[in-house]
Amino acid sequence: MAIFFQVCFCYLGALIGAGFASGKEIQLFFGRFFYASYPSLLFAGILFAFLAYATIEICRRSGISSASDFFVFCLGPHFGLFMLHFLQVFLFFSVTVMIAAGDSLYQMFFLGRPGIGGFLLCCLLYLFLLRPQKGMVMINTALVPILLVMLFFLWHHAIDWQLVGGFSSEMGMIPGKQYVASFFWSLLYVSYNFFGISTILIPFGSLSSRKLPAWGGFFAGILLGVLLFFATFALLSDLALAEGSPMPFLSLAMEQGVGIFFYGVALFAAIVTTSLANSFTLLQDISWLGKIIFLIVAFLIAYHWDFSGLVSFLYPFTGLLGLIFMFAICYRFFLT
Repeated sequence: MAIFFQVCFCYLGALIGAGFASGKEIQLFFGRFFYASYPSLLFAGILFAFLAYATIEICRRSGISSASDFFVFCLGPHFGLFMLHFLQVFLFFSVTVMIAAGDSLYQMFFLGRPGIGGFLLCCLLYLFLLRPQKGMVMINTALVPILLVMLFFLWHHAIDWQLVGGFSSEMGMIPGKQYVASFFWSLLYVSYNFFGISTILIPFGSLSSRKLPAWGGFFAGILLGVLLFFATFALLSDLALAEGSPMPFLSLAMEQGVGIFFYGVALFAAIVTTSLANSFTLLQDISWLGKIIFLIVAFLIAYHWDFSGLVSFLYPFTGLLGLIFMFAICYRFFLT
């Protein structure tokens, strides 16, 4: 039973990155559609659950334990390796997004100059990359429960605010075409996120001859759908504030005066965990000098391109390419 919870928290912790915890992903993919986003949130949760189950089951049935074997198995030898290399490029830019997010968080909390927060985060990442295993276990163990408590605390106050104050009158009636657009954007949201973290699920397929790991991933996907619903509901309490902020949930917490410091700590933990996981995947076999060069390049890109700009460009574009990967997994699952 332990492996069930290991898969569940590993998958959930990977999906609740800084983009989710900050609220920027929620605002970009769901907030724009108001009430029309609610059915697509349910759809996203079910899809996350199925993809996790399918990935682990494909690996269990086929004896796959490495990312390269999985990509080749699902996409073929040439296109599979191409997509794997694209994933590595994507992970580099994901680290860049996290550095930009850390810099934005520093500016919002300490009103500091741009670049200082990103530089401090790069130094912290380098220290963790020298001894990554112990640091990743420690942060991941603490991250998910703390972050969930902070998010639910914030969302509870936001929901109370909505019930008392109501939604903006600008939301009005939702045209039918917005439901269709919302489902399309939820599909992009799932494909983008799953493409980026799918490799962490692959080793679990070879750890057990039973389906328990797959069901752990399925449960985590359903739970994420519930989290998405509450997050979107809370975000709609002040959509104008969310659209004008690089970190909507933090701005919402500051406006309401609830748990600002603790939410900031949880958000910073999510940023560190996401960037550490992505950079470790890329740099585990790289020398200390290569790690320094990697972090310097990522910092310079983040310094010249703000968090909101990186998210708005990178997320939808990668989601489009991730659709191919997602459909390939579904196809292989039903044939295997």
